[in-house]
Amino acid sequence: MTAVKFTNEEDLKLALQILPDELKASENKVKFILSDYVPSSKDKDLFTIFQELIDRRIISPSKVDLLCELLKLVGREDLLARLPQAGGNLKLISQYRRMLVDVGNHLEQLDCKKISFVYIKPHSVCTPWNLLLCLERKCVLDDRKQILTSFEKCLRNTGCNRAATFVKKYLGDDPEIIDSAVKTLSDRYCKFCKVVKPLPWDSRDGVMELKDIFINLNIVYEHEDYRADFSFPEYDMMFDPTRSENDNHYRVLIRGRAGTGKTTILQRMSLDWAESVHNNLSGKEDNSNSNVKYLKNFKLLFLLEIRKFKFGQSLFDAVHKQLLHGFSESDINVVEKYIKSDPSQVVFMLDGYDELNQNVGEYRCESKLLDVLRCDTFPKCHIVVTTRPHRSKDFQKIHMLYKHFELKGFTKENVEEFVKRYFTKHPESGEGLMKYIKDVNFVEGIAEIPIMTAIMCFLWKKRFANKSKSADLPKTPSRLYQQLFDFLTHNYKHKTEGKDDTLCPKQVLCDVGKIGLCGLEVDTGGLIFSLKVLDDPQKIAIKGACEIGIMHTLREEEDPEDPFMPTDEAQFFHKSAQEKCAAIYLASLLEKDPTQFLKHLDMVKSVRKALDMHLLLKFTCAESYNAANLVLKTLGDIYKQYPQVTWETFYKGDLKIEEIKEMQQFLELCIGCYFEAEKYASKLAGEMTTVFPEGRIRFTGISNYTAMSLAYLLKNTGFIRHLELLYLGVEDNTQIRALMDKIPSCRRSYTEKVTEISSSEGKRVKFVESFKQHIPEQSFLRKIPVEQMYGIYPMYETLTKWQAKEINLGIVFDGMTESVKSVTISGMQMKGAQFSAFVNMLNRLKTLESLCLNSNDLQPKDLKDISVCVGEMSNLKVLTLSGNHVSEGFPSLIKHLKAGKLKMMEELWIENCELSSDTLCDTIETFSNTPHMRVLDIRLNKIDNSVMKKLAENVHYLPGLEILNMTTNNVESEGYNPFFVALKQMKSLKRLHIADSTFPGPLLFYIATVMPYLLNLEYLHASGKNVENIKAIENGMFNGFIGNLSKLKELKELNLVIIRFKKDDFLALLKVCEEMPNLADLRLSFDLVPDGIDLNGLPKIINLC
Repeated sequence: MTAVKFTNEEDLKLALQILPDELKASENKVKFILSDYVPSSKDKDLFTIFQELIDRRIISPSKVDLLCELLKLVGREDLLARLPQAGGNLKLISQYRRMLVDVGNHLEQLDCKKISFVYIKPHSVCTPWNLLLCLERKCVLDDRKQILTSFEKCLRNTGCNRAATFVKKYLGDDPEIIDSAVKTLSDRYCKFCKVVKPLPWDSRDGVMELKDIFINLNIVYEHEDYRADFSFPEYDMMFDPTRSENDNHYRVLIRGRAGTGKTTILQRMSLDWAESVHNNLSGKEDNSNSNVKYLKNFKLLFLLEIRKFKFGQSLFDAVHKQLLHGFSESDINVVEKYIKSDPSQVVFMLDGYDELNQNVGEYRCESKLLDVLRCDTFPKCHIVVTTRPHRSKDFQKIHMLYKHFELKGFTKENVEEFVKRYFTKHPESGEGLMKYIKDVNFVEGIAEIPIMTAIMCFLWKKRFANKSKSADLPKTPSRLYQQLFDFLTHNYKHKTEGKDDTLCPKQVLCDVGKIGLCGLEVDTGGLIFSLKVLDDPQKIAIKGACEIGIMHTLREEEDPEDPFMPTDEAQFFHKSAQEKCAAIYLASLLEKDPTQFLKHLDMVKSVRKALDMHLLLKFTCAESYNAANLVLKTLGDIYKQYPQVTWETFYKGDLKIEEIKEMQQFLELCIGCYFEAEKYASKLAGEMTTVFPEGRIRFTGISNYTAMSLAYLLKNTGFIRHLELLYLGVEDNTQIRALMDKIPSCRRSYTEKVTEISSSEGKRVKFVESFKQHIPEQSFLRKIPVEQMYGIYPMYETLTKWQAKEINLGIVFDGMTESVKSVTISGMQMKGAQFSAFVNMLNRLKTLESLCLNSNDLQPKDLKDISVCVGEMSNLKVLTLSGNHVSEGFPSLIKHLKAGKLKMMEELWIENCELSSDTLCDTIETFSNTPHMRVLDIRLNKIDNSVMKKLAENVHYLPGLEILNMTTNNVESEGYNPFFVALKQMKSLKRLHIADSTFPGPLLFYIATVMPYLLNLEYLHASGKNVENIKAIENGMFNGFIGNLSKLKELKELNLVIIRFKKDDFLALLKVCEEMPNLADLRLSFDLVPDGIDLNGLPKIINLC
């Protein structure tokens, strides 16, 4: 091979054109060695193989390690001088493959024939490399212990004793080495995980142990198969195999926002495991609590930091470098063999996937670590991965391989417990801080994030220690960080006063911010900085940041006993601190070099990138007006990337849930940036109209931080006119209908899932056995058929992932001004102070036009308070109280209707309010005072004959009625007759919904009689409730319905769910419906399709429920 010095890819390709000729004599051996990287190498020539390795970036001008290892294995070290120096000993060729190379080197042609006769008779393979490849392809040779043991025995039986020794050596487990690894790991975790590593600025007296300060975080388990969420009070239960499907109990993905405790929970699990090991080794009784029920069963536990992985580094090399430095290479090989032989006894905890610059979901991205995450290697090892939420999307393609958990941060109880433990020696200070947190709603939202709670505790302690007159804490995360930095810089100045080499703290923050910003922007996701690659000014800046307390202190000498303290590296105490410093530097560029500021900001070109860098953007907005203005303009440009029709569809909820979620998160980011720029709010209000051009906000399940931001936006701008806050649930029919109405795509998903499980008895049984047990006995879901239950949870999947359990709406209500004309609060309870704030808001919004309250657990006395305010709203057009059991309080509202104070009323939604027949009759008598009424929904109240008669007498006062929803469970023929006679006059009716528990034949007959008069009807819903109570409709009555159905030329949707058909009637219905020009949706019950009907042959307009 000629001496070719290559520095680019073209030179490399030229060199590799020559290499195949040099390796021609060892071609089969080369193909065998590279078979892990090119599985079909046997059928390709060497040039094609090398070209593929270049295309896949496995070999490049800067990555020749694999090539160097290959040349050594084939005995061509003479060619190494022609290559650039390799980056290091990465062991890209596995120990297993190296062992087989040794075996092949000691096999003769006759040996190969004997071995091939044993495994692949009657055929024989004569060369060792083709033989070994053939055995692997036939799956009779791999790195499993039992397979290799059999192979070693075969070698000895065929006289290949020398070759057999290499297999024997590879298999040679050494119990002493494994026991030593167990002890080394447990000692390490007991030493370094037991004590809380204090943040660099926190110098509390005494040593705080992790168990003393650790709070069992708010963990949510997302059941991947059935799209449900369950609280997980004990973190050890993550490993409970009964809570898993298939093999996904081997993989756990934990996501959480910055500072929610992802690293801490892994350290706590490692400590629990280590203490259990120590108890066993010392012969002590294991008094561990239930948190280690599953953890203590693992033989080995490896806690690894992903950011310390080098490119191409194997899992075991990382174990060696990070945890087991005192072990020899051969010892590590023994550990590796043990893990391969009994992988279920091992757990790897990989912290910080979001700090990796590669995507596990992109198979063009290749690395040893990604192979592990994808289950391509070590599929039976337990793996726990932590990540920030925005990177959890990377796992979408392989989500079924993982159990998914979310750390929600602190609940109110968690915050109180943390503060109590922090101020153990000064409980009165802790009580003062908790009172402040509870009294100031803004701060309560910040406290949900554990790192922020820790900062608040520190600042609170220092303020009281300094006897500060004001102990108020900032109201935004950026201001909280700024106050922390102000304290640290003040403290630094005091300590260094009089010294000649004192640094300027402000300049230090800016300088390390530049380093931090570069780390955030590069693909490698630099979150840890090596001094070796920094210049002297940067090293000085980092040294100063360590002295101030913003970065971890660097140590002069190596301590091999501490795996968590690198000697030549530095990092910020938290990623959010890095983002704050980066924002300081970024904002400073506006004064020095505005073009550089815009260049950095130009990197945020998409919604995904904006969400990835949300903290940096928020913190930048807090620095100056100009910075905030340019950030908001950039977000406005990103907003315009979506066509306006897409935003209109978003507000209708008619997109896929994932799309709705991402678009909402982007809008929340915009509001958050405005909130963080509170100093300049009055100047920036105009920029916010770009992302809310119609003055409308619709959010689902917002966090308290978003509630704070939203309150600030409402209070300081005047352009928001429509506000819709949702929390969607499935605990009754009203909530389920609300979910499907608010997110129409859920209805389609529901139909698909019901059809899926209805056609598979095996899936139905599996669902009941593995999932239904998690539903509380008293839950509404226990009362509905399994098919419906299975259909409901898929549509609830994404919603429950992002809906906060506790939302402080009081601050939102306090922020509302008279500019708001429409308010919707759905699925959220309002109690105590929050309800008082709500009533105060209503007293201010006397020009409100729409008030929608769905499933808020309002009580009769609550409605009385609300009614006082509603009586003053002369412009009110829409009133919704559905799902609130307010029967005894409803007369207070009727009083205003009778007095004519609500003459502009157009829509009245009072489904499932537990209204008595007398209350309904009193309401109906007020129709003469609501001439503009277009919508009336009185479902799931006590509707009897008297109510139907009262409707018949008064419905003529509503000439413009377009929608009528009702249930008739307690109605008989004497009630039907006058009502349906009066209904014939309602020519403007477009939507008629009538449900009855048993749906008797006479009801269908009466519906049929009015159909020729309701020629504008677009939606007709006639349904029963319980399948077992439904009887088949008599032929004569159904014939009348079929005969008049064709007269509804405008009908778009016909819902006949839970109505039992005879086969002839069913076929007649299909024939008529197929001929109706506008009918696009015919809904029927799967269980009630007559026998003998081919479900696969049904028209496309049919949706089975």
